Amino acid sequence: MIHLTEVRMRAYFFLITTIFYILNCYANEEWENCWLQGRDYHSNSQFQEASSAFDQAIDLMSEEDLDKYPYVLSDRAQSDYKLENYSKVLEDTKKALMSKNLTDYERLHCALTRMATFRQLGDEDSSMEEYKKYMIGCPLFPKLDYLENKIVIRNVPDCELYKYYTKHQMLAKYCECEQDIQEYGKTWIINKTKRQNHDLNLLRRDNLVVRGKTPEQIEACVNTCNRLADSAAYCCYLLPLPTVLSGPVTATTCGIACLALVEQLRLDCAECCRYSEEACANKTFRSWKNEFIKENPRCGKPPEKCK
Repeated sequence: MIHLTEVRMRAYFFLITTIFYILNCYANEEWENCWLQGRDYHSNSQFQEASSAFDQAIDLMSEEDLDKYPYVLSDRAQSDYKLENYSKVLEDTKKALMSKNLTDYERLHCALTRMATFRQLGDEDSSMEEYKKYMIGCPLFPKLDYLENKIVIRNVPDCELYKYYTKHQMLAKYCECEQDIQEYGKTWIINKTKRQNHDLNLLRRDNLVVRGKTPEQIEACVNTCNRLADSAAYCCYLLPLPTVLSGPVTATTCGIACLALVEQLRLDCAECCRYSEEACANKTFRSWKNEFIKENPRCGKPPEKCK
C-alpha cells in the first residue's frame, strides 16, 4: 500500500515538473517573439530597436538554445553592425559561426558581416583570413574543374542571373557557339573550342610558366587577387536592395550572384598569375562592378565608395 506521504510527494513532483515545462515553453515563446520583433525592426531600418529586441531574445535563451538557433546571434550582429557596435558584432559572429546549425546561406552572410566589420576597423588581414575560411570553397558557389579540353562546372545554382552571366563568359573566353555548353541539371560541361585556349592548355600540360616568373612572383600575384576578391566581397555585402523583389530577382539571388562572380574572377585572376605576363589582378577586377550591373540590371549597383 502506498503511503499518503508518497502520494503527496509524487503529486508535488508532477506539479513542479509541469510548472517547469510551462515556464520553459513560455520562455521559448518569449524569445521567439522578441526575435521576430527584432527582425521586423531591422527590415524597417530601426536598428537600435532591433538590437534591443535581439538583446531581450538572447537574454531569454540558454547556451543550448544559442547553439541550436545561432541565427539569432547573426541577426543581432547585422543590426549592431549598422550601429557600429563592432566589438559586439565580432563576438556574436564568432559564436554563431562555431555552431553547426547555421544554413549555408546564414553562414555565408554571418561571415560577410564579420569580414565587413574587420574592414571597418581597418584590419584587412583578418578580413582576408575570414575570406579564405568562408568564401573560398563555399558550398553555395559553383565548382569549376579546368580539364585539358573541357571545363566542368558543378553545383550550378538555380539562379538565372548566374546562368546568364556564366554562359556569356564562357562564350567570350572558351566557346565558339552556345552548343559548346552542355547543361545536365546542376552540372555543365563546357567544350573549349577557341584556339587561344588550346594553346594555353599546351602550356599548362607541360608544367611551364612564363619565362622569368618565379614561384614567389606568382604567389605574390595570387595574394593580390585574393585581396581584391576580399574587397569585392565587401562590396557585395553593401549591395543595395534590388529594384525588383519578386520572381528570380531577390536580395538573396543578387547577393549570391555577386559573390559567385567575385569568386569566379578570383579563380580567373589566379590562373592568369600562373600562365600570363599581363597585370592579372588589375585587369581582372578593373571593371567588375560595371560588369556585374550590366549583366544584372535589376540588382542594386555595388557602391562606388568600396574598392
